[in-house]
Amino acid sequence: MRPAIRFVGLAASLLAVGVVGGLFPRGQPAVAQTQPADRVAVVQAYFNAQNAGDVDGALAYFTDTAVFQAASGTGACSQRVPCTDPTGVRAQIANNVRIHDCKLIRTMVASGAVVSGSMEERNDPMRGTGVERTLQGFLAQVPDQQIALMVIVNDVADPATELSDAIRAGEQPAQAPIPNPTAPCGAA
Repeated sequence: MRPAIRFVGLAASLLAVGVVGGLFPRGQPAVAQTQPADRVAVVQAYFNAQNAGDVDGALAYFTDTAVFQAASGTGACSQRVPCTDPTGVRAQIANNVRIHDCKLIRTMVASGAVVSGSMEERNDPMRGTGVERTLQGFLAQVPDQQIALMVIVNDVADPATELSDAIRAGEQPAQAPIPNPTAPCGAA
């Protein structure tokens, strides 16, 4: 029951942030300046820059008022405390680069200004607990050429993701570590 309640709370929070913060203006006609394919390209370019270790390049894909909510349950840019300024978003991206957090997009679609999809995540700490990869879903709002909202959630229906979450929560022991690749994120 807890994950469903948490998701409902997250959805309500995102809607409130969107309405109050002006992300979803009420009573105003939508003006499409960027095509859905371009919005998909913006999100893909963000993940590509992060995977390449380019912190400033990845940050450039976010607006100055962007909201970033990573899949983690605690800490900065978490489900409980989303980042709402460039300093926080930059710190999140820098930490992702530091731990070689690699995102491999599996699916991505745009519907208006909303881009959503699924991806595989791999990183050094995860491999240290014996988990090769987890699955995540994401939702991004790209009103024009930059990301205004990024929300990432773990796919708890995936057994490897469920195991990783249980290990992090101390509910399961870590498995034998998996060696880190010499070329994280496929870099040469």
